[in-house]
Amino acid sequence: AMFSNLPLMILWNVLSLVMISCTSSPLLKNITNNETTEYKKKYVVTKVIDGDTFWVQGKKDKFKVRLIGIDAPETQNRFKKKKGFYGIESKAFLENKIGGKEVILKTDVDSLDRYGRTLAYAYLTNGTFINEELVANGMATIMTIAPNITYEALFLELQVKARNEKKGLWSKEINFD
Repeated sequence: AMFSNLPLMILWNVLSLVMISCTSSPLLKNITNNETTEYKKKYVVTKVIDGDTFWVQGKKDKFKVRLIGIDAPETQNRFKKKKGFYGIESKAFLENKIGGKEVILKTDVDSLDRYGRTLAYAYLTNGTFINEELVANGMATIMTIAPNITYEALFLELQVKARNEKKGLWSKEINFD
């Protein structure tokens, strides 16, 4: 009789851990306090392609960055992807935030996508988390591709809030009739 509630106790412990991990603030929220060398490398944003892709220049290297965990609407018809609602606004938002500025890039488990772009979370030198800003302001939607899932819960929470507040691409009801 002592172990009859064991499955329930295990379930409760697992749920508690999941709830704690989803509600705790991101570990990298304020990276300016982090002294590891991983976060000290800064790059200048040289060109914004759209709301989730841009070019950076380091001391020796230049490369394209695709922001992890989010997807911004396309700004033009490109290959199989069609120009998306709010694509121009999303690009302008990102350009305003990071264009010509220094950013700090943090990778997750996978650091490159199938196109050879660097997959990263981007931060301004003041600690502003760019991926987060885009979702919170309705300029991008959540797009999680495992194993890069560090901020999945945060981005989902921000997307629900942006949608409820009708921010950015959530500002207009689309009628499919």
